[in-house]
Amino acid sequence: MNKKPEIEAVSELLGSKFEPDPDQRPRIAASHSAHGVLFGRFDGEEVAAKPFVGKRSAERAKHEERMFGLVRSLGFYTLEPIMVVPDKKLSVLLTRYVHGLRAGNTLSIEEPPSTELGGRVTTGVRNMASTLAMMHSTIRNGEASYPVTHGDPQIKNFGFMRHEPADQPMWVFDLEKTTKQTYKNPGFRASTLRDLGRFTHSLATRRYGGETTDQAVSTFEETVVEPYTDTLGHQTKQNVQLVPIMREITEKFQSAHKRNNNKN
Repeated sequence: MNKKPEIEAVSELLGSKFEPDPDQRPRIAASHSAHGVLFGRFDGEEVAAKPFVGKRSAERAKHEERMFGLVRSLGFYTLEPIMVVPDKKLSVLLTRYVHGLRAGNTLSIEEPPSTELGGRVTTGVRNMASTLAMMHSTIRNGEASYPVTHGDPQIKNFGFMRHEPADQPMWVFDLEKTTKQTYKNPGFRASTLRDLGRFTHSLATRRYGGETTDQAVSTFEETVVEPYTDTLGHQTKQNVQLVPIMREITEKFQSAHKRNNNKN
């Protein structure tokens, strides 16, 4: 994980072309974002500035820049990179700021599915699961393609436009660990399982799906397992592996949800 640099260090690296926002947005981002993302204007354009710290900072920033381009080329909604500003131990990836884009962790994940708000939450989660399945897919728009594993698909790394997650395409971001895969790669199944595990854990720790674990598991199966498998169901080779994978993921969700309930 990135060590969060001071706002002043990022501003100094970006130089006089960068003007941090004067309101609360940059301070909130720098203090609560895992990466210390800073917002402002660069050469007059609204941007998000994601810093990378360490000896490999430039390499990591450029990798995420390439992944944004790759994911966009595959038809997914994601951020548009502008440039990487590299240095020895601090590099910054600039992307265009998107008005109205909300992260998935702004949803009231713990809301019971039976309520109106809970229904909107489950719609959002269902869309996240379908989007993740499309990233893992070997067929897109009826044509052969290659799968992409996100690397860190927590709910906070999905996004949606407007105030509510209606039945709309999900955005994906934080592609620092994203990797282009091939179906024949021996590590593909393990990478897919890690993706699903990260996504599942981010739901379970927020007590998604209902107050009791039995209720939650039922909701999880309807809004994660079903849309994920439905998206990949027409792909015979992948479908052979889906049953044991989704059984394992459901068991992990059940265990994590139960542990979290016991803590409370």
